[in-house]
Amino acid sequence: MACNHIALLVAEQIKLRERRAVLTTWARGLLDDHATAMVWARVRPLDTTAATGRRSEGFGLPFYGRKK
Repeated sequence: MACNHIALLVAEQIKLRERRAVLTTWARGLLDDHATAMVWARVRPLDTTAATGRRSEGFGLPFYGRKK
């Protein structure tokens, strides 16, 4: 039983190694393209207030007014 688990683990590691090589080639091509823009976004939880319970929506962006 343990040998089977080790064999499955090794097989999965081989698949991941091959996938990593493919993704590395893809990322290198993408980053070499001068038309590519890099964006850093940090998702944070919604802010809350005592009165409304919710101050912002989405990705922590300010929310002005109420949706109808």
